[in-house]
Amino acid sequence: MNIVVAGVGKAGHALVRQLDAEGHDVTVIERKSKVLEQTPDYLDVVGLQGSGTDVDVLREARAAKANLVIAATSTDETDIVICLLGRGLKEVMIAGGSRIAAYLATRLLDINIAVKIIEKNPDKALDLALRFPDVTVICRDGTDQATLLSENLDGMDGFVSLTDNDEENVIISMFAEQQGVEHVVPKVNRVELGFLLKKTGFSNAVTPKNIAADKIVQYVRAMQNSVGSNVESIILATDGQVEVPEFRVASNCRFIGRQVKDLLLKSGILVAFITHKPRPMVARGISVSSRGIR
Repeated sequence: MNIVVAGVGKAGHALVRQLDAEGHDVTVIERKSKVLEQTPDYLDVVGLQGSGTDVDVLREARAAKANLVIAATSTDETDIVICLLGRGLKEVMIAGGSRIAAYLATRLLDINIAVKIIEKNPDKALDLALRFPDVTVICRDGTDQATLLSENLDGMDGFVSLTDNDEENVIISMFAEQQGVEHVVPKVNRVELGFLLKKTGFSNAVTPKNIAADKIVQYVRAMQNSVGSNVESIILATDGQVEVPEFRVASNCRFIGRQVKDLLLKSGILVAFITHKPRPMVARGISVSSRGIR
């Protein structure tokens, strides 16, 4: 797999070593030349000096064509920007008008990406509106699904949840994914909620720095297993003992029109859920596979 890693501090170095050892093509982006020079010569990686938030550097690293872009810098703000800039965007919605939201808005505006911030505190919303005249600031509750829909959530290229409640960040991020938003980044501060991120499959989540590099490598392995298939994401459950892949049924799938009970599946595989427009439901033997379902 082609993987871009932005930031090679302690966690980044450990991550790069593991990914290189497993045979992945790794490109490293690091702002400090001295840190980049310290990357061991025996590692077969490409090193680029610059910022992971610089569009030109990301373009040189071919981030848009990479299988995975990993942000491993020292600040959450930078990691969020990198997660978003790894792919081209036109408009991003941010739920929560925090300090990180202000930083993110500045960086996105610099590269001509439209920004909409939803903040329920009137004072914060007014301050953001005055500081960023080019940003659309909405003084409403960014965790309310009706509000998100009324503000054109399903028309956004990216969504970032930056409220002060971790659980709400995950819930509204799940809702954003259900509405078809391609790039969703929830911010979760509490380490103990790591299991929730694994269950929901958020590879772009911004989490505390002490979440181990081996968890990222575990996710990369799962992604690698899906290359060449219709797998869109893989959730690792029970500490990696169970893999839950999510498939999208393509138009050329030979299973279209068949009931689940008639599918020829390998031993140990269970079809558990089906998602359609975009309602999830428990799969039953009489459930029929059709184009576009997951």
